[in-house]
Amino acid sequence: MNNSKIILVSHGGLAAGMKNSVEMIIGEKDNLYSFGLQPGMVCDDIINELKNLILNTDGQVIIIGDIFGGSVCNGATTLLEYPNVKVIAGMNMLLVINVLMSSGEISTEDTHRMIAEAKEGMKVIEIIKEEDESFF
Repeated sequence: MNNSKIILVSHGGLAAGMKNSVEMIIGEKDNLYSFGLQPGMVCDDIINELKNLILNTDGQVIIIGDIFGGSVCNGATTLLEYPNVKVIAGMNMLLVINVLMSSGEISTEDTHRMIAEAKEGMKVIEIIKEEDESFF
């Protein structure tokens, strides 16, 4: 994505860990940022830093938050006043990779498709034991 910024926001170190893990897979990205709300901080501390990033870009800004309804994601929604900002809740690695690998501006339709793909990647993995096949 040219002239875009992808910003991961979370409670604690999740966003930083996600950034690190994603970059292990697809390489370092100079347009990927992470911010985590640490003990003793208030959400406005992060939101003010995000405003600076938004004001210093002429491209799209995608903010991916950890959990819908959480304080960090709720704070990020206040940035929707900027026309170049999208906020997505429910961060996971596949979603972040898909956003980073996109070319051009991400539409609302693209966002819904990426979320569906990320959900599809979530599976319960179980061992299935076969019934005893003896004849006696």
